[in-house]
Amino acid sequence: MIFSGSMTYRMSKHLKSSGTLFVLLVALISSGCATTPAPTTAPATARIDSDPTLASRLDPILLAPGATISARIIELPSGRELYAREADRPMIPASNLKLVTTATALDALGPDRTFPTRLALAGDDLYLIGSGDPGLGDSVITGWAKLKPLDHFAPFAKALRDRGLTHLKGNLYYDDRAFDDQWILPAWSKSFREFWYGAPVAGLNFNDNCIDVTVHPTAPGELVTYDVLPPTAAIKIVNNCLTGDKQTPSIKRGSDPNEYILSGTCSTPSELASKPVENPGHFTADALRTYLAGKGITIDGKILRAPEKFSNQGQVIATTSSATMTTLIKRLNKSSQNFFAEALAKQSGEQYRQQHPDFTGTSWQAGNAAAALFLTRNHIANADVLRAVDGSGLARENRVTARMLTDLLAVMQAHPQAQAFRDSLPVAGVDGTLKKRLTDLKGKVQAKTGSIGRVRALSGYATTQDGRTLAFSLLCNDIQGDEETAVKRMDDAIRALLK
Repeated sequence: MIFSGSMTYRMSKHLKSSGTLFVLLVALISSGCATTPAPTTAPATARIDSDPTLASRLDPILLAPGATISARIIELPSGRELYAREADRPMIPASNLKLVTTATALDALGPDRTFPTRLALAGDDLYLIGSGDPGLGDSVITGWAKLKPLDHFAPFAKALRDRGLTHLKGNLYYDDRAFDDQWILPAWSKSFREFWYGAPVAGLNFNDNCIDVTVHPTAPGELVTYDVLPPTAAIKIVNNCLTGDKQTPSIKRGSDPNEYILSGTCSTPSELASKPVENPGHFTADALRTYLAGKGITIDGKILRAPEKFSNQGQVIATTSSATMTTLIKRLNKSSQNFFAEALAKQSGEQYRQQHPDFTGTSWQAGNAAAALFLTRNHIANADVLRAVDGSGLARENRVTARMLTDLLAVMQAHPQAQAFRDSLPVAGVDGTLKKRLTDLKGKVQAKTGSIGRVRALSGYATTQDGRTLAFSLLCNDIQGDEETAVKRMDDAIRALLK
């Protein structure tokens, strides 16, 4: 009997330093998504196990009833296969797809690549021009640099002040055309629009295209006060949240695209769940205009989308960027940040479109093509099986295989940017989404987790007691019963592997 479970996600788009993860139960996309579709190609028969002792430890764990398991373990750098079970079966990867996304972007775009956001002056008008930077205004990225999110706008204010421009009579135009206009993947459930992990992805972005609201108690029974990051003029907060003994404050989207409703009660200052915005380019321009006003620089006109992609409309007077590719993929993989994954999938896709001018698909489709090309060029198995509908693994239509992921891990271990790739992965018992997992193997496992409804995954590197490096991929679909039981099984398998 197929178990009808629920998807779990962290409430916040930030991974707190304490390692505390908040989870939010979300209904399955639809009953039609409950079962993993039949493989697009027939799974190959598992190869003869080259380590019977290892198989005797792993089989009782991984092959127990209750889920469909695909697994493979290889030794590096030799590539010797130590264990394989259904390793060629196409599986839903959840966030293990981010391994493909980040490897493709790092390989195609390089470790030092940045994505500048520019400010141009054309007469009395300003133009804010994006290039798809996912890290602009991200609190984690700025925190690593000992900055605040709004500090990314500081070069713009300085450039205007240096020119004596504190009052502009024209409009603020924004150019968000670095990608196509498909900001939300059609395959995603409409319910995802309520949550940070389904934020829209455009060519101009700020603060992960979310607002962050913090509420502060006042007098008992009275309305709380609140702060909104980033401050904007268009965002409307309806405050129905009261000061009270119970700590149950919440936020949800209103009927208006720019409206958010606070409710419940709070007794201590509380950061509420991040909520996505509707129009990323306008939101970013609004945040900039509000920031400039706070610095004594006013703009009389309207915020408007540029009628066409910026070329020679004016003089670029300032540029800002968040981080290099190395830092962006670290933010992406450590916290499993969907928004970053989607932006980098689109970045890879846009480069693919430039190199293949006859390609007519969307940025996301081009991202899939770029990933498939990366797999093929590096002789990674099952490249024809790959389905990277998105970059994050949120879509249930995605498909990978355990052989594909272990081959990819082997390629990246020998890649010129091996250190950047490996350093981006969570470390067991230390940080990221593995901070509270496998704490008894602290520092010995670096791997990407994966979690959507009735799917759990774990793929990465493990260091044996005698210092050997192993690459592994454990993909678990069609989970019956408690999904966390599958997580425990995978963790127990890693313990058995390193025993």
